[in-house]
Amino acid sequence: MEPDGPGGKGLDAWPKLPPEVVDEGDPVQTGYKYYEDDVTGLRVGIWNCTEFKSKMEPHAVHEFMHLISGTVTIVHGDGSTLTATAGEQFFIPKGTMRQWTQSGEVRKYFMIFPDPSGAEADDPDSLRAFKIDQSEEMQSIPVPGELEIIGETPEWKAKKIFEDPTGQYTFGLWQATPFEMKPAPIDHAELMLPFEGTMTLKGDGETHTFAPGEAAFVPKGAECVWASTDKVTKVFCSFRPKA
Repeated sequence: MEPDGPGGKGLDAWPKLPPEVVDEGDPVQTGYKYYEDDVTGLRVGIWNCTEFKSKMEPHAVHEFMHLISGTVTIVHGDGSTLTATAGEQFFIPKGTMRQWTQSGEVRKYFMIFPDPSGAEADDPDSLRAFKIDQSEEMQSIPVPGELEIIGETPEWKAKKIFEDPTGQYTFGLWQATPFEMKPAPIDHAELMLPFEGTMTLKGDGETHTFAPGEAAFVPKGAECVWASTDKVTKVFCSFRPKA
């Protein structure tokens, strides 16, 4: 994924926000959808928008975001706030009562799951937007047995930060010592944001290397090869659809 869209071609013009959701401003939206699944509603892409303030209303989707540029302040229904700036990741659970406020242009990567199941949080009134803390302690996890590792088995660590009520949409932190694996289809869709080390992904005849500050997305079912020559730590957001 590139902050200016595929190949630096720029972002597409998107429809204006409905007036019933805008409190202040005349926002202009552009963006690009790297992935969209009509069955689950999962969407992954880039969104850019000029200054505006939304109405106070429940957030309609589970949304993981990485701010590429700009600053956003989320005002919750109880008056508490969260401010995120460029380079930070944050999340708004579906149903969170919130007002989106940006005093300038904002650009972000996003991974959205609308969850049409109707499942709700145990305590909807407690829902809040929150930032991802990259310093959270991770625990050792086993390397999946179905992966064919080339050479020495790496050490993996992870920390799950959020799981939606259906158990399909999760995000958190992941770390691994250097390793390479043989080609294998990935069993879930995943947005990856490395913040330590570099990782190389190979698939469909293409090879891409990702460094801190860059974003990679792999759709479910894509045949992929992972290779890294140093320790990699990343923020991930994944989706494993259930029947």
